[in-house]
Formats: sequence, C-alpha cells, structure tokens
Amino acid sequence: MAAAAAGLHTAQPFRACSAPRPVRVTVRVLRVRAGAQQQQQRQQQQQQRERAAGSGAPARVARRQLLGAAGLLAAGAGLAGAPRPAGAFLEVPDGFRAQLDRLDGYSFVCPETWTAVTSSGNDIFLRNPFNVDQNLFVDISSPSSSRFASVADLGSPADAAARLLDQYLNKEFMSTRLGVRREGAILGAAARDGADGRTYYDIEIRMASYASRSPYVATQGELMADYGVEWDRRFLTTLGVANKRLYELRLQTSSETYDADKPGLDVIRSSFKVVEVETAAARRMALELGCGVRVCVTGATGYVAGHIVQRLLEKGYLVHGTCRDPSNEAAVRHLQALPHAAEGLKLFAADLLAPGAFHEAVEEEQLIRPALLGTENVLAAVNASPSVRRVVVTSSTAAVFTDAFERGEGHVFTEADWNVSASATKFPYFHSKKLAEQRAYELCKAAGGRWSLCSINPGAIWGPPLSARVDGESVGQCLSMLSGAMWPFAPRIAMGIVDVRDVARAHVAAMESPLAGGRYLVNARSGYLLLDAMAVLRRECPRRWVPRAVGPRLGVLAVSPLLGLPRDLAAAMLDRCPVIDAGKAARELGMTPESYISPEVTIADMAHALEAKRMVPRLVLPVVPMLTLAGLLLLALLAVGLVLGLAQLPARPVAVTLVP
Repeated sequence: MAAAAAGLHTAQPFRACSAPRPVRVTVRVLRVRAGAQQQQQRQQQQQQRERAAGSGAPARVARRQLLGAAGLLAAGAGLAGAPRPAGAFLEVPDGFRAQLDRLDGYSFVCPETWTAVTSSGNDIFLRNPFNVDQNLFVDISSPSSSRFASVADLGSPADAAARLLDQYLNKEFMSTRLGVRREGAILGAAARDGADGRTYYDIEIRMASYASRSPYVATQGELMADYGVEWDRRFLTTLGVANKRLYELRLQTSSETYDADKPGLDVIRSSFKVVEVETAAARRMALELGCGVRVCVTGATGYVAGHIVQRLLEKGYLVHGTCRDPSNEAAVRHLQALPHAAEGLKLFAADLLAPGAFHEAVEEEQLIRPALLGTENVLAAVNASPSVRRVVVTSSTAAVFTDAFERGEGHVFTEADWNVSASATKFPYFHSKKLAEQRAYELCKAAGGRWSLCSINPGAIWGPPLSARVDGESVGQCLSMLSGAMWPFAPRIAMGIVDVRDVARAHVAAMESPLAGGRYLVNARSGYLLLDAMAVLRRECPRRWVPRAVGPRLGVLAVSPLLGLPRDLAAAMLDRCPVIDAGKAARELGMTPESYISPEVTIADMAHALEAKRMVPRLVLPVVPMLTLAGLLLLALLAVGLVLGLAQLPARPVAVTLVP
C-alpha cells in the first residue's frame, strides 16, 4: 500500500518567495504566421540573451518556469485491485513536461517551453512562444448533452474526420469577408489502441485560406489584383472517450514547417490519454469493502494536519489519524465533525517520543506529517510495514534559510539550499527543522529505495483553523493583530505566505504523484505579510484594535521579545525579502501560480474563522503603549523622587574666603 508521512509544522514568517499563482488553464487558438526561419532566429536570440545575462539567467529561467507551468504532473496512489485516483502514469521525454487534469480525466505531455493562454473557452490551451503558429488545446463535450460509450459512436475514423472537416469549413473558419475562400482536405484518419487499452482516432486535416491581402478591396478586380494564400495549416486531432464524454486534443502548426515539427507533435499525440474520473462516493464504497487506500496522518489534531485530513476524506481515502488522546472529545471534536469522518476516519493514540507508538496505526497505511521529534519513530514504523511506499514530511523554509541575505543579497533559494546561518545556539528552531528533514532523507536512503520520500517546505502558513485551539504560530499572530496586543504598530518583517488549505493540497499531491520526490518549496507570495494583514484586517474587522502604522526598526527590535520574536531573529527578517524559486512544485505538484489562494483571501478567511469560533479576546492591553506608559511613569517617579530628595537636604551656611 502506498504510504505518506509528514513532520511537525509550525507557521513561521519565513517566505518561499516569488511563488507565482497557479493556473487552471483555459485558452483559445492564436492564429499568427511564423516560418521555420523566424523560429530558429528567435531561439538563437533567446539563447544569446541567456548566455549574455550570465549569473542573472537562473532567476529569469526560474520565473519563466513558475509562470509557464500549467498542470499537475502525475496521479495515482493505490493498491493492486483497489480503486485508483483518476490519472495516468506518464513517461515524460527529455524537454517535455506532463499535463494532468484529474478533475476532467485526461493527460498528455507537451514541450517544457510551451506556455498557457488563459483567454479561451477550451479546457486547456498551450502555445509555442517561439512559433505562434504552433498550439494545442483540449476540448471536452458537455456531460449533460452527450453520452458516448466509445469513439466508435462517431462511426469510422473516416466518418469522424468528415465531421471535423465540415465543422472547420462551415463553423470555425467560415468567413463573411469579400472573396475569402477556405479549402480543406483530409490527409489521414486511423484508429489505434492506446497503451491504456482504449481506442483513439487520429485525424490529420490540412486547411488553407485564400484572400486578398488588401483590407480595402471593393470590386472583383481589386480583389484579384492581390489574391493569394492567407494561411496554410495542419490540424492533428486525437479523439478519445471516457466518462461518457468525447475528448478532443487538437494540435496546430504551419504546413510550411510541418515536416520539421512532426516528430515533436507525434510525441504529444501518442501521449494523450483519457481516464475514468472516480467519484469520492465510489472510493468510500470501496473503502467500506476493505480495498481502499489508507493514509496515516500523524498529529492529526494539529493546524495543518486537520486540513490534510479534511482533504483526504473529501477525496475518499480512509484516514488513520494519530493523537495523544483520542478519547479527549474537546481535542478531536473538529475532526469528527468533518464530512465523511464517520465512515472514513479512525483515530489512534500515539506519542511522538514513545518508540513503537505508531506501529498499530501505520500497519499497511500511508504516513503524512511526522512531527519533528518523532521523525525517527515514525520512520521506524514505516520500515516495519512492508506495504508503505511513500512518505511525505512537512518541513518549512526554516530548513532552507533564516536570513534572506545569508547567501548574499538577491540569492535565489531552491530545493538545493540548506540553512547555513542556524545552529544549536543561534536560531535553534531553524536548526532543528533542518536536522529533522536531513535525518528523514538519511533514513530513506538507508531503507534502500523500498519507500520514497517527499518534503513540503512552506513559508508562513495562514488560513482558517478547523479547531478553536491556538496551536499554530500564525493563529497567535493573527489574534495579536485583532486583539490589540500589537497595536498601534505592525513590524516590517519580510516573509512569505501560503494558505493552510494549499499546504494540505501540496501534501496530497506529493502523496498521489508517482513522479514526485525530494523537496518542494511552496509559497503563494512574498512580501511584508504583517503589513498586508494590517490593511486586510482593518477593512474586514473595523471594530478591532488592528495596528495602524508601520513600526520603526529600533522600536520593533526593542519590543520583539515581548511579542514572542527573539531580537536576533527580528533583525534577520526586518526589511529582508527572500527570493525563492518554487518552480519544482509548480511543475510536479500542480502548485502553479494561479492555483494558490490569494493572501488577501487567506487573511480575511482566517480572521472571520477566528471571530466565528469566538477566539478573539475583546481587548488585550497593547505592549507598546503599555511599555511607553510604564517608561513615562518611571521617569515621573524618578523626577518626583529627585525633587523630594533635594527638598530634604539641610540648608548649610557657605563660608567664602577672600584671598588678597
């Protein structure tokens, strides 16, 4: 059985920077001409610019990867004979990346350089940025208007090709311009059996448009004076059926460059697969029959773990959660209230520091989130269970860096970086996160490849808590801002932010993806989180004592220990914004820029959840004004004491001797 594990999370203000927002891709076709010579020139110019950029190139490449990645990489975590989450195992050639849509049930590979266009009505649309004549899209028939059993419902491949040609000529490419003539020809139509056992139709059509190149023609003579080929294109279409719906993958390229483009286009076409989308209800039924995928979540009552449990239950997994005392109703009530918890959640008692505590829950389970101090115990349980295949550890960007400038200002942090400024005596929390994560990889290596390991490294984790416990650092930070404890100043501390729901999504994606492995930096955005939170909270909670101004540097350093932030840590984070390449998570886990919940929504949802759970105190005496008042009172007392002391001194005559 596949397995996943995760480590203790703490929401610290340490940002996985510049993580762009994720993409749900929707696009339509751009029709512009570009010849093979233009494409080659653009590629050469791009290579020259990147070589000339020298050390600046990695940052630009990272950003292109972040903004261009547009899909989930892989799917499927399950047992032989058990229902498997929708997806397809893709072999990804060099220079290509995988695209997977679990919701609609299809997958394919495309060139790494192709980018998403998000302005069409198609399910997904990608284009070649170096040749605008090259693009692809996937279109899916409506589930309410079609009931396909197989592609044979379209007739023979020739019948399907004829329908497509008619669609092109009389609908998609029909023109009312004077003198425009569109011609099309079917160049190929064949059926093939895919590696998944399904039948697909591959169809090739050539379309050409003839028109006057002048936009001002009014007569037949003017029309024919400059009449010729407007464009000439090849359309390669693959049709497949799943979920009673018709799936169409269409590739387009210029006829002029078709021979040179064909090998790459054939790779894309042959990789296209459709799969049955499995419903959560079907998976729960399988679980009740004892053949489902089971997942063990350690520390299940925690802030992040609760959201992981919720997401797993929604996807139909059977969840085994560990906590100190499952009989403590107050501690587990929020988990038992989750949808599908009655049939899908079992809680086990386990102490992270007690050897052997996890063996009962882990047997034939997946492990997620091992706590920091329990890493070795949890992984010992993994080694004792021959069915475990995947472990997912919750780490933090604290394991990557403390000071954003510790490797030099402007350094782009990646999964290859480990914290170099923390030690057992300086920033011990950061040091412990690094050691725990490194130890997990050591144990994975010692296991000889029997199970694989992923670690999720988020920045500061905010978002609505499921329970009413203050068990997350970010929960305490938000409460301090709402209750007046931080009034009237918010520190200018740089950090990243990621929604707790997105962190849970990253864990499940790492567990399910067969190609996932190693570390993943995840972050929605980097910036001055508490200043952003100040603006959002003042708007959302106008009656609360939210800070109203930016705290001065010296003042922040003076009072930071009273707010739970060591002075040396505050100094390392003030006005120092880290830059982090989160492209790997975008490419392999689908954590693309536009898929993240925006920080503004995250902060607002968190504030409303805290108020709904009655967790926000009416008023907490603010630290800064109280310290200021105490200082003024102390000075006043010293002044009064000095005056009174001088008044009590006895008056003594002063003898003056004049020296001649």
